[in-house]
Amino acid sequence: MLALLMQSGGLGTVLIATIGILWFKEPANALKIISIGLVIIGVIGLNISGGSH
Repeated sequence: MLALLMQSGGLGTVLIATIGILWFKEPANALKIISIGLVIIGVIGLNISGGSH
């Protein structure tokens, strides 16, 4: 259950950040792009690890 909440929170954060960059023309520096990539990698890692008992 916790993994599902973390995944939805992580993907929601990535979605909002991407909308901010693309739609509202927020500056996208290297740190933002790397951070978004790390969140995506974390969600993928949770999916690979199984997330259930």
